[in-house]
Amino acid sequence: MRLRHRGPWSLWVWMLLAALWAPLAAFGQATPDARFPVLELSSDAAARTEVGARMGVLVDASGTLTIAQVRGTNLPWQAIDRQSPNFGFTQDAYWFRFRLHNRDAQALPRFIELPIPFLDDVQLYHFVNGALQQRYTLGDELPFAQRVVQHRNF
Repeated sequence: MRLRHRGPWSLWVWMLLAALWAPLAAFGQATPDARFPVLELSSDAAARTEVGARMGVLVDASGTLTIAQVRGTNLPWQAIDRQSPNFGFTQDAYWFRFRLHNRDAQALPRFIELPIPFLDDVQLYHFVNGALQQRYTLGDELPFAQRVVQHRNF
């Protein structure tokens, strides 16, 4: 997931995961990284899952990295050390990655919520077993009617 705010006061970021519907989703590198644990999902577990400190962050100071580049193996991904990440207002773009594993045989209907409604550019890439399944483009500069889910938060 890439987040960027193009205004003069760029980005205040933290993430909240309500969960996801996919059997396995990987954001960022295609290979697992022990610093970023896999979040286990099932119909028996709580529907709400906080990602917080269980995801990685990559700061893109130039704002020019592509999804292919961030999925590479030689970039300085960092573990997030607090439950509610906040990076202040910057001109940087931020890439986040986390892995989900659905232990059930059927799909689990879940949503990812980013409760920061003033971000200009939010891109979500959904990978399953290394293959891109879906890409979502959101941001406060796009018409509200174009949102995948008609909600005040992304």
